[in-house]
Amino acid sequence: AGKYRTFQSIVGPSWFTLPFWRALSERWGKAYSRTREVRQRQPVMTIAEAPRLAADRRVRPITAADFDSYFAASVAMYTEEVGADPLAGGDGSYRTYCRWLVDSGRAFGIIEDGRVIFKSDVGAASGPVAQIQGVWLDPALRGRGLSEPAVAGVTEYVLADYPTACLYVNDFNTRAIRCYERVGYEQVGEFATVLF
Repeated sequence: AGKYRTFQSIVGPSWFTLPFWRALSERWGKAYSRTREVRQRQPVMTIAEAPRLAADRRVRPITAADFDSYFAASVAMYTEEVGADPLAGGDGSYRTYCRWLVDSGRAFGIIEDGRVIFKSDVGAASGPVAQIQGVWLDPALRGRGLSEPAVAGVTEYVLADYPTACLYVNDFNTRAIRCYERVGYEQVGEFATVLF
């Protein structure tokens, strides 16, 4: 860290992230004190056994043939979740990242009529744990009970390769928290995110 910030967020356990960000703000001023948003409470949830409900069998790994639709869904998810356009920089890095997720077998979804209507990714994986991220359902399909079976499907894929699946979620997203709890996830900690 220094007076010229070169990153877009700070993410981690809330007990560390928030004091760390405050210390950077005091030390280096505007580069760190001017934020887009501070998400102080993000439950960290894990599951290490089969989901409590039946998985949607349409969930499958995204393939190169699905990429354009998957990428459109990823951009929609990012814009909705982060509140910024991931393509704004124009350097193609978000497209490259999404392509890497697909090519490495870390992207999952439900495709209907050639269109991704649900997506989720494995963002980080190390040892016995893989983190699920980027969970998104087409807004036109929300409120119909589709999320829980879709999340259960992704969870089954992850648990086939890792003993534990984890994720974190914004505390204000109560519908998502309820969805994860119904699938069988339990809160084990709390993250915070500072967005610049």
